This record gives sequence, C-alpha cells and structure tokens, in this order.
Amino acid sequence: ASAAGLAWIGGVRPLTSEGGDVLATDKGERRRVALAPGATLELNTASRIRLLDGAGGRAVELLRGEAVLTVAASALTLVARLADASIAARTAQVLLRRDGDAASVLCLSGEAHVDHGSEAFTLGARDKLLLDAAAQTARLARAPASEPAATWRTGQLVYEDRRLGDVVEELNRYRPGRIVIRGENLADRRVTGVVQLDRIDGALTNFARSLNAPMTRLPGGVVILG
Repeated sequence: ASAAGLAWIGGVRPLTSEGGDVLATDKGERRRVALAPGATLELNTASRIRLLDGAGGRAVELLRGEAVLTVAASALTLVARLADASIAARTAQVLLRRDGDAASVLCLSGEAHVDHGSEAFTLGARDKLLLDAAAQTARLARAPASEPAATWRTGQLVYEDRRLGDVVEELNRYRPGRIVIRGENLADRRVTGVVQLDRIDGALTNFARSLNAPMTRLPGGVVILG
C-alpha cells in the first residue's frame, strides 16, 4: 500500500495516483477546498495534494504536509489512507500530517476508526496515532488538552516550553528565506510564545531577546541566531 494519504467521500473507492489535478501550497500559504456538501479539506503551508474524480465523487490523495479533513454531514463517511493505515470518520474532524516516513493522525473532534495491519484503533477527541511508514508501526498517544492543535488555521502557532530547534524547523516551513541556529546548546533551549504567521520576524526577535542570543539578518531572508 502507498504510504501517501488517500481520502475519499461516501462510496468512492481508492483511486490510482496517476493523473488528477495537483494542488500545492507555498511557504505561508493555506487553502481550503470543498470536497462535497458537508465535507472540506484545509491544506497547510508547504503541502501537496492530488484531487481525483471517481464515479462516486471527489477523492483526495495527500502527498506531503498537513491537512485537516472535516465531515460535518452525518450522511457522509470520510475514509483516509496514510502510512498503511486506513482511517474512517463520520461527523468528525481529523488532522493528517506526513513528513517523510513519519506520519500522524490526530482526531480533533468526533470519532475516527483506524485499521493498521492486524491492529484496530478507535480515536476520540485528542487521541493521536503515530505512524512510521518505514517500520510499519503504529503507536497510540494522548495529546494533552493544553496542547493546541492545528492553530495554523487561525493564522498563529502556539508554543509552550518547546525546544527552540524544533520551533525554528517549523517556522522555516512558513517563512521565506531560512532561519539558522548556531550551536546545539542554543537549539536545545526552551521557548514559550504565540507566533503570528504574518509577523514571524517579530516573534524571532522576542525569542532571541528572551534567550539573550545574538541575531543577524542577511539578504535573502536569512536570519542567524547565535
């Protein structure tokens, strides 16, 4: 089975990834797509999907990045394919993410049923399934209620006691140019804050000040911390 994600609405069967219209978002761009009445897809920055048409309706194949799939109509069942897992949800909202071999399914609301090999999982709100396409493993976790999810949909990212290196890696998905950290010691420092996606450089300045770290701006949107 393909490690890419495949979603379809109602009775639409999984389709081949050949053909179809490819929809991609650039850095900082987000898009919303209507799949069917009562069913939508929200595509995050630097993500890529393929739209396919079948006899039963519209299909979506997630090629990379992050997407929120929402089914608001109880008459519809949404099914997704991600890293050898099959996800089915009705009247639910599910966050899918793919970064190389690492993938995850987070149930934001409602209930999602996941089959992965011989294992079956039922995800309620805040339940998260961590998938490894290379190792073909699945591990169930619980996202803390205090941990914000998919806040990019409202134009912000929220961090609480997060490693600076991880924060910068994520911000590089949204910001033109490149943020570079000098030294593992600085990358391992912890930061807390809210980053407005239209004011990322202001947040970088605040992080640098809080950590007493030098910050150098270079042409081409390059920022060096440390």
